[in-house]
Amino acid sequence: MELRIQPGKPGVADVAHAMRSYYEGTQFDQTVTHAAGPWGTPDHVYGGSAGGKVKGNWERTIGLYRTSDSFIVQSRAWLPASVGGVLWWGPHAAPYTAYVPLAAGMGALPDCTLGHPAALSKPTLFWAVRYLANYAQLKRNHMITEIDAYQSKQHTAGLALVASVDAKANGTSPATLQADFSAHANKVLADLWALSDALMFKYADGYINTINAKGELHVASESYPDWWLNEVDYKDGPPPVPPKLMEWV
Repeated sequence: MELRIQPGKPGVADVAHAMRSYYEGTQFDQTVTHAAGPWGTPDHVYGGSAGGKVKGNWERTIGLYRTSDSFIVQSRAWLPASVGGVLWWGPHAAPYTAYVPLAAGMGALPDCTLGHPAALSKPTLFWAVRYLANYAQLKRNHMITEIDAYQSKQHTAGLALVASVDAKANGTSPATLQADFSAHANKVLADLWALSDALMFKYADGYINTINAKGELHVASESYPDWWLNEVDYKDGPPPVPPKLMEWV
């Protein structure tokens, strides 16, 4: 089978990268503003001034924390329709999601695609990603590098699955497609929860917790950026304890 790679044409990973953009590296980069805080989170919860006196808005980025889902459609006319069309589906917010391939010829979708905001359901991809995205706010500048690494690893596995199905395209039944792609989706689900658990351990309470070769726990703290400490009046407080109260200490 001919492998058609057209130089200069974007791949699925390129589109996924664009979907996750917070304009990093540009003058509009939302990870380096004062609003991003000391750990660089561009996810600003919708709200605004309670009394309406402060007018304004947050920058509307491509990557958005409150996205229900996003997807990338891959159409390859040289393959049978059942496998030539692949939907790379990303539950919840694109910056934290894992795009899961789903073939057009599948008999049904896996149950893990059924999550929705109205009820927390751990057996669903939507909630696995939403859980991860919310926890990442604790120390995002650290966690996002590990999330990026996971996304890259998962995407490679997804491409390998699609390639293996392409190789036997003419002999693949809807039931087989459903089994193969559902197994991959369920593996992604399990890996997402495992990643959340690993990040919970490593960054619990805002520290950086690691285990050395001897099995010993090492707990480290990280300094806040000077610019942020100046912005929150860290250098001016708290005031000294009044002398009369000192008598009780």
